[in-house]
Amino acid sequence: MSKRKQRLMLQQVSQQLAGIDQAGLPPVPPEGWIRTIRKAIGMNLGQLARRMHKKPPSISDFEKREQEGTITLKSLQEIAEALDMKLVYAIIPKEGNLEGIVRKAAHAKAAEIINRTSTTMGLEDQQNNEGRLINARNEKISEFMNEMPKFLWD
Repeated sequence: MSKRKQRLMLQQVSQQLAGIDQAGLPPVPPEGWIRTIRKAIGMNLGQLARRMHKKPPSISDFEKREQEGTITLKSLQEIAEALDMKLVYAIIPKEGNLEGIVRKAAHAKAAEIINRTSTTMGLEDQQNNEGRLINARNEKISEFMNEMPKFLWD
């Protein structure tokens, strides 16, 4: 993928994720969404089981697996359909946006490279001053942000 396409994709995905993050999604209820929604609409295990062409213990198992975090997306999708709902699924940054994640990785990699080079130069009595090191690190960060090399994630 070209660097231009990758940057465009980064921006587009960031915008999509920002919309999700701004929505302020509620936390998962302690009993899980399946049981909470089922109870809220007054549907018992047997009724949901019939809608899904399953037995009530299967629905109970789904609810248990949701609480444990071991339910599959496919199962959640099937349950959502049976409840006449839709499954919403996303992975969003804990803080900030995707560009911030790339910038953090670029900063760490630039610091690693500049520090390694600085140490080598110091051993050869060619030390740089602090200002020059900061400038070099900032230049590297800019370079990495523009090129987004794969080794940022190593």
